[in-house]
Amino acid sequence: MSLVILFSQAHYQQEQLNWSDEQLTIQNLINNAIFDFGHSNVISTNNEENMVFEYETGEVSIVYEVLNNQEVELRMVVNTNNDYTYEHFTTMMYNN
Repeated sequence: MSLVILFSQAHYQQEQLNWSDEQLTIQNLINNAIFDFGHSNVISTNNEENMVFEYETGEVSIVYEVLNNQEVELRMVVNTNNDYTYEHFTTMMYNN
């Protein structure tokens, strides 16, 4: 194998490892923000509200809307410290 091919394969593998680490960071930020949101006790009944959670590895902005007495819809924008942005949408149960 030529040196160029070996370098190219090593570079590709490193990119894949970096992206895998970034995916784990994004998932951890989502999990932490959902947990913190659920324990914030500030869910109002207004149309849409915003919250921002800052963590060591990034920031999560949440726009939430109360759907009914038991469900809230979360629209999340995750920004990592490595300048990746990811959007996540979910619905969660809460006690009114």
